[in-house]
Amino acid sequence: DSQSTISLSTVITYEGWTFSKTMELKNSYVTLSWDIDQSQRTGVVILDRDPDGGIPTLTMSVAYNNWVLADTIDFKNSHIKLYWDLPTTGDGHTEFGIETGGGEIFYNTLSLSDGGNLMLELGFGIEMQDHFYVSFDYTGGQISNFEWSGRILRLTDVNIQLNLVGEVFTIDADLDLSESGAIDLQFNKPVSVTFVDTSTDNFKVQGSTSFFANSRLNINWVLQEDGHFQIYTYGQPLGDSFSLEFGFDPQHSGNYKYGFKLIGQNFVQITRTIQWYTIDGQLQRIWVLGDEPIPGDWTLKVLWNYVWYDVPWEL
Repeated sequence: DSQSTISLSTVITYEGWTFSKTMELKNSYVTLSWDIDQSQRTGVVILDRDPDGGIPTLTMSVAYNNWVLADTIDFKNSHIKLYWDLPTTGDGHTEFGIETGGGEIFYNTLSLSDGGNLMLELGFGIEMQDHFYVSFDYTGGQISNFEWSGRILRLTDVNIQLNLVGEVFTIDADLDLSESGAIDLQFNKPVSVTFVDTSTDNFKVQGSTSFFANSRLNINWVLQEDGHFQIYTYGQPLGDSFSLEFGFDPQHSGNYKYGFKLIGQNFVQITRTIQWYTIDGQLQRIWVLGDEPIPGDWTLKVLWNYVWYDVPWEL
């Protein structure tokens, strides 16, 4: 009866597995399935519910042989799939992600521990069209081939911790890919991030940027007839190089109307704002705000009404 609300608390034990949950249901069914290989540090967890019922709240944990997966969800989406492939001795490839089948989901905190040691923790508020994943290689204490992928609309307050065979790698991020949005990223280890498959019909992020350990980047923008974008590195150098391109299409046709492009090899500590304005629908000026000149090896361009303009530029 989808019009009823039922609160349930359950503990199930079977051949060493312990599954516990507390939920408030407004659905005819909720199912949880999993496939875990503890020795290989891989796993898949799938949670489904009746899409026509109300929004359930679920707190759950799955435990086996000192391994514990715990999660609390305000469950707005009818299907969620979480998967991970963490590094092992001799195999440094790492990948983890989440699929939703499309649609808004939740703010969620999920943790995975083994023998009381935290192995993986994800905390995020998220809206997405398709899926989100992170992959990289970890060899000799170095992180390489870092890719951030997925058709994300909004990913807020992301806090990720990964146990890389004795070392902890952390990712802190906020992403709001919209007409007036921002990207904020910080890592505790040096890494070069590549954005792939992040394009939608109305927004794209492409390119890569390198980060020194604990450096932090914020890029925020307003992409419209009168707009701006700003680069902020919180008073410290960011990394060795960057090449990023952003685009926004208010018509959702995939033909981007507004945007900007940044290319450089010397990302000094900086706060820089590039701004433009129009009169009667005609572009009048693009200018740079900041105390220091743009580094000589930087390339900055603004996409306005489907045409690219060099910066600094003035009519």
